[in-house]
Amino acid sequence: FFFQAEDGIRDFCLSRGLGDVYKRQVHGDPLKKPEKFVPPAFFDPKDQLTYEEEVKVQVILMRLGQQVRIRRVLLKPYFQDKDKTKSGKIAPTRFRSVMDFCKIPLSDEEYTLLCKRFTRQGIDFNYVEFDEILKSVSYTHLTLPTIYSVQISVVAVSLNKK
Repeated sequence: FFFQAEDGIRDFCLSRGLGDVYKRQVHGDPLKKPEKFVPPAFFDPKDQLTYEEEVKVQVILMRLGQQVRIRRVLLKPYFQDKDKTKSGKIAPTRFRSVMDFCKIPLSDEEYTLLCKRFTRQGIDFNYVEFDEILKSVSYTHLTLPTIYSVQISVVAVSLNKK
């Protein structure tokens, strides 16, 4: 029978065990104070829209709402087909594929703005919120030319303020 400690030394007198090793590796300097914890922000500053982007998103939603209302397309069932976890969120690429399948055109800039508005940290597109906002926007009484004139005047006023 022989004694072998956790540090691999067989002699009982020379073995220190792993207590000293663990203290040096895990705890480091015992007098060092831990850094102050800063909770992560829920919204990433990169994901927040500027005023001009908010205006553009509103115009995009108005246009999409009118197209959905005129064509009588229900988008939510298509989104639900892509949502395997039934969480109300899908990948942004799935959002783009649904919009292409329903023949609703989106430019790259519009797609980027919508993803920036409806995704959290660029991971999941919240289609439930998108559908609710699209439904509420699609029943407004503004016509498309009026919307574009409002956009042009708002952007012009905001640029003059700078």
